[in-house]
Amino acid sequence: MSIKPKENLEIILECSPVYELVLSLRAYLNKKDRKILELGKDRVKQIDEQLSPEIKEIMESERDFLLQQCDIISLVYLCPTKESVSGFLEWLRQDSECFKKLHQFILDESGHSAVQTCDLNGLKDRIVTIWEGWYKQYFANVEEKITAELNRSLSEKKEWMGKLSAIEIIERLTNGMYLEDTNADQIILIPQVHFSPFNIYTQLNVGEQLKQFYCYPIDLQASADEPAPRLLRIVKCISDPNRLKTLRFLYQTEKSFTEIVQHLGLAKSTVHHHVVMLRAAGLVRYHISDTKGTRYSLRETRIREISDVIHEYVTR
Repeated sequence: MSIKPKENLEIILECSPVYELVLSLRAYLNKKDRKILELGKDRVKQIDEQLSPEIKEIMESERDFLLQQCDIISLVYLCPTKESVSGFLEWLRQDSECFKKLHQFILDESGHSAVQTCDLNGLKDRIVTIWEGWYKQYFANVEEKITAELNRSLSEKKEWMGKLSAIEIIERLTNGMYLEDTNADQIILIPQVHFSPFNIYTQLNVGEQLKQFYCYPIDLQASADEPAPRLLRIVKCISDPNRLKTLRFLYQTEKSFTEIVQHLGLAKSTVHHHVVMLRAAGLVRYHISDTKGTRYSLRETRIREISDVIHEYVTR
């Protein structure tokens, strides 16, 4: 599905179980954000019980690579057979060039290559072993359900995407990311479940085109008796007085992170957590600009919708 809004910025909605495969593993390995990720500690414990000691050991040995150093989204995008997990894994096993392409995406903190070319074959074997083991021992059990949810979400988006501008589409799908300026030629939007409520962002030069990727979160449908994850995030978010103070501070005027820190008088790490929770609930807009830096503002329409979301649950 491809749309060219008035800004002449091409928006593409792309869906593949392979993106979910690699992001689900990343979510599982991401210990830092387990309190916020919808995957949750209980679900991680259940997955732990499904995995063999051998696969957990090799996962742990490559944790930093899989979480921080490798632009896995770009690797999946370059795969010509990413319509299926089996096609992706076969491509990794058979295509001797694929990890040479990966070499440019493996960077250290200074932006230089973190893996020597001579190490790539051994790295490839280890990573393929990890993804194959993760697929067989966990992801294959949830693939059908997740794929159905991704397709359901895509069908819903098609109903309204053509009516909005590129910037509006990105903000709505990412729950608040607002691109004020970008030199990208193409924005690729990818729905994902396991890393919800976070967005995953990366970019890739393909020929003369700059492509930006946003893996945006979707929620699994809750049963009739259960409150939706979105409702739980909102209620949890606004229960904290400092988050309410932040929302009021952002009313009418955009603010930088430093200004929010100064207003609350709290440690940067504490304020960062509050802002993460506000973004997860979709209550603040995250302005992205190469020229002005990042800033935050209030998403007033989302504030007005809070009572509607609660009303929808208690009356259904």
